[in-house]
Amino acid sequence: MTTVPRSSGKNAIIGLLFLVVAASGGTMLRHSRFNWLGTPIPGDPGPFFLISICLSITGLTGTIMLGLAVRRNKASLRCPVFSMATTGLPAAYVIALIVMPIAMRSLGTTLATSIFAMIWITVLMYRQGTSIPRIAISASGFGIGAALFIQLVFVRLLTLPLP
Repeated sequence: MTTVPRSSGKNAIIGLLFLVVAASGGTMLRHSRFNWLGTPIPGDPGPFFLISICLSITGLTGTIMLGLAVRRNKASLRCPVFSMATTGLPAAYVIALIVMPIAMRSLGTTLATSIFAMIWITVLMYRQGTSIPRIAISASGFGIGAALFIQLVFVRLLTLPLP
């Protein structure tokens, strides 16, 4: 197998993209807060709380990715050359992410998330050579856990109206 030096450029680009998304999202969120004329309820963080958390996590992830890029630039790591065989799985994941909102509307968020998690845990564990019974148990457990997490946190705790 041919190897080439791993480029830290990919991590830098991903980190910068995450930081741009977080910064532009934060700017839009600030503008939206000025235009929102809702009535504040004591103890209610408002409709912007969850998106603020998500944007903060996205910005933190971008910062970490930039740090990894700097660190990898100093070290001389090697990795396999990218080919169709190695890019097929990411392409399938992107397609699955595009299909996910459609599944959420037709099946509901909880069921769609559970199915999505089970399928991807199965794919990833199978590629590692894990035994079929262990894959079935792990994928089912993770899918059910993801569904419970969505139901408890987003529907019950945060009372978000999900499809």
